[in-house]
Amino acid sequence: MSDYNHVQPGTTVRWILLGMLLFFALFATTLWATGVEDAAGMLLPCVPLLLLFPLFHSLGVHVTRDEIRLRFGIGLIRKRIPLEDVRETALVENHWWNGWGIKKIRHGWLYNVSGFQAVELRTMRGRVYRIGSDEPRALKAAVDARLEAKPGERA
Repeated sequence: MSDYNHVQPGTTVRWILLGMLLFFALFATTLWATGVEDAAGMLLPCVPLLLLFPLFHSLGVHVTRDEIRLRFGIGLIRKRIPLEDVRETALVENHWWNGWGIKKIRHGWLYNVSGFQAVELRTMRGRVYRIGSDEPRALKAAVDARLEAKPGERA
């Protein structure tokens, strides 16, 4: 049984960060053009935005024989979910107000960079994780196949 490995581009996150960068850059340029001395200070919010881009530009999901690995952007932010802890999976649709990124939502934790489709994982301990995906059916099928395999057959 082969591993599932997919990287979803963070289209939504990219556009939001780009829009905010453009806003601050244009605002600083406008202030500078009108003679405001502290216009360069308006570029300071661009620094954290530029740092966020490599961290959240994509979401990689890798289902191995033992775990589900999540990797945001360049890989500094990661999450591992042991398959032995997963009780059930479901295809779900996230509400727009849940947004994107990593966050605590009403029923658990959300890991998402774009879109509203996700696979929900319920663990033996009652924890809930929602993994956003642009191919949720394939992700769910990969997790379900690993869950159905006996522990010795997961190799």
